[in-house]
Amino acid sequence: GGDNGAIDMAAEQARIDLQNAMGEFDRQVQEAEAQKGELAGNLSSTKGLYETQRSRAKTEAESQLSSAESSRLRETATATRTAKDVQGKNRNILRAMGILSSSAAGEMLGKPYEALQGVTANIGEVFTKRKQEVENWVAQRGQDIDAALGQVQQNYDNLIAQINRDIRYTGEQKASAVREAALGLRQVTSQLQAQAQANQQAAAQYQSQLLSQVAQLQLYQNPKADISGIMNQMISMGNSYMPSQSSQVLSDADARKRLGLA
Repeated sequence: GGDNGAIDMAAEQARIDLQNAMGEFDRQVQEAEAQKGELAGNLSSTKGLYETQRSRAKTEAESQLSSAESSRLRETATATRTAKDVQGKNRNILRAMGILSSSAAGEMLGKPYEALQGVTANIGEVFTKRKQEVENWVAQRGQDIDAALGQVQQNYDNLIAQINRDIRYTGEQKASAVREAALGLRQVTSQLQAQAQANQQAAAQYQSQLLSQVAQLQLYQNPKADISGIMNQMISMGNSYMPSQSSQVLSDADARKRLGLA
């Protein structure tokens, strides 16, 4: 009778253990489902951050192209004005000398516009080169962002697939399998939280890199650009994602040195 009692007690304890394990597993499944929702929100937020950077890169490129075009028109107008002024002065000199109608005078009057053609061609070459540089820059930023978004999506898909595998365990399986499933779900939950943070940090880091590149792009057009202001904005934006970092404000000289522009 004693043995039967012990067996009954062991069976009851096993039943209680299984019931407890099932309860824990059900709780972990609910938590995993909640994590799937949170991860979807994180995915959307992270994508939004990258798309904001894409828009910023395009806006900056458009600004630089517009600036380059304005510079081209301004320099062409200045060169044309100069050629016209020089031709006018030459005409006055020739008229004063009484040789305005000579063949030599015609050649002399044509010189400024011959020079203008060379200057205009050079201005055009500089503009074309600058335009290509800016277009290459913004295309590269688009490729960077596409790659980052692809990685974020892949991370999301992998984690969701792992959760879905783990929550397929059913109540009919052994307690050991259930406990293993619960442990696996706890690990996935931890991974989800770490991945979500990593995604946000990667997006914030790319944002800082883009600001640095924007500073260098602006400096090409304007060597006196407020680089320290741009860098301090970058530091501020970085701190908003990683508040553990100590806040600092850079001088213009320090900002240029950090960008390799000093």
